[in-house]
Amino acid sequence: MFDFEMLILSFAGGMFGAAIGGLPSFVLCGVCATIGLGIFWATGQDTFLNVTAWGPLLGPHIAFAGGVGAAAYAAKVGKLKSGGKDIVSSLMGLNSPDVLLVGGLFGSFGYAVFWAAGLLGNIGGFPWTNLPSFSIIITAMVARLMFGSTGPFGKVRKGDNRWLPSDVAGWLPWQSKPAQILLISIAWGLPIAFFIRVMPALFTAGFGIAAVALIFLGTGSKFPVFHHIGISAGMATLVTGGNIWWGLTFGILAGFLGELFAVIFLYHGDTHIDPPAASVVASWTIIAIFATTPLAGLTGVVPMLAAVGVAAVCYFVFSTLKSSPNPVEQEAVA
Repeated sequence: MFDFEMLILSFAGGMFGAAIGGLPSFVLCGVCATIGLGIFWATGQDTFLNVTAWGPLLGPHIAFAGGVGAAAYAAKVGKLKSGGKDIVSSLMGLNSPDVLLVGGLFGSFGYAVFWAAGLLGNIGGFPWTNLPSFSIIITAMVARLMFGSTGPFGKVRKGDNRWLPSDVAGWLPWQSKPAQILLISIAWGLPIAFFIRVMPALFTAGFGIAAVALIFLGTGSKFPVFHHIGISAGMATLVTGGNIWWGLTFGILAGFLGELFAVIFLYHGDTHIDPPAASVVASWTIIAIFATTPLAGLTGVVPMLAAVGVAAVCYFVFSTLKSSPNPVEQEAVA
């Protein structure tokens, strides 16, 4: 049932997310998620987890969405000189109440999208997709259409390659090469898969710990982003009864999907549309469908070969695309 009190609370949460910034709010979500999972493991109670990490104050579909929407607006009206893709800056420093109010509106909108998406039911015992991530993408798309000028897929600057970062376009240049994506996906996905095999009740731990670690990205360090890899590896391990190789398979897939959505939405756009959230939306649905098939029960060499196959295909495809001149995509930004 739609909760109007939660809608109002989400308005406050969206303003809070705008005030401290999208990325700082996401880091705090990760802190509370990690603490909450610890409490759940020790006591079986998930109240703290649900009220803090996924509630109206720090839930990423509310606070992070508020920060993203407010940054896009602030850039549009000329108050955020660093641009609408800036999710690190705390917008309280702009001293503009209208920016915080826009954040509040996007926080409420984020809750409404989250609620509506939840009505679409389950697949394999799971929500059809990761609802907070889906809400993040929808609210960010709306912010782009309202306050941006590049359209949902961005506009490639003349002389640039859509698939390659440049001096003005990119997400994580140090995490864009296929080898880099593959290795960080293995480095995080495989240990998290093992972790979830031992403690399946904590299958979102790969998200929480990785979200906390993003504090280093906010300091300007060339830090990897890998929470989408962790939650996908954890979920895949869970649905396959603890098979770490299926976990690794989908962790690798999620890593490459993150870069794919960065190319599609973020590289050449002027507001933030979150690549990891888009990756989680896609990988969650794929894993939920996969869980309903006989493949999920296969063990032994098959999942190992699947991991190798997914890695090889993704590496080849992305290497090819990133080495292509892509002349069709070269166009001047309007």
